[in-house]
Amino acid sequence: MALCLGAIAIMATAQTDTAIKVGLLSMIPWGISAVVMVLWGAHSDKTGERRWHVAGSLLLTVTGLIGLTLVGHAPIPSLIVLTL
Repeated sequence: MALCLGAIAIMATAQTDTAIKVGLLSMIPWGISAVVMVLWGAHSDKTGERRWHVAGSLLLTVTGLIGLTLVGHAPIPSLIVLTL
């Protein structure tokens, strides 16, 4: 929950003039992650390598969180690393 609210706060600093734009910007990482999650799960089921798929997703999550601490409050790089 804190990451969700933090993402919205970061997107609010992106010089947008309406709340609709902030909502649409903060929707990008969630929409991409929903599609990738379905594809990742289908590939995991097809290959039967669930352990490596879980480890890979955790590695991507850690990479994104570390990247988020490194980019600070810059809105576009934050959007990119939140998508990881």
